[in-house]
Amino acid sequence: MSGEDIDSEKAEALARDRLVEAFRHPEESTRSDVARLAELTSSIKVALKRGETPEKRDIEEARFCLRQVEERLDEVTVLFDWNPWDTDATWGKLTDEQQAEIEERDRQRLRNDTDPETSIVEECE
Repeated sequence: MSGEDIDSEKAEALARDRLVEAFRHPEESTRSDVARLAELTSSIKVALKRGETPEKRDIEEARFCLRQVEERLDEVTVLFDWNPWDTDATWGKLTDEQQAEIEERDRQRLRNDTDPETSIVEECE
């Protein structure tokens, strides 16, 4: 199947629907990534509040769910063709191309900085 065979509007709609499911609030769904993360962190909180030791398995599963939620957030970023840096991704998660884009944007900002009290252009050049 080539890229020409894909209906981009339909693909976007399917991606949106899948992301909506993943982000459902716990009151709407017990199966969504967000709902499962909320359930696990609540269990951890209750144990801590009672002076008990939380279950290691709950921590493990919560971390897994957290990674799932982060992956879904990355998918939203891709869906709208945003640079991940602008949605608070870590530098290491950026591609070389995305890092170069951010570095160029930062250079442009430094060149455009004309306030002598905040300008560090002279020091950088």
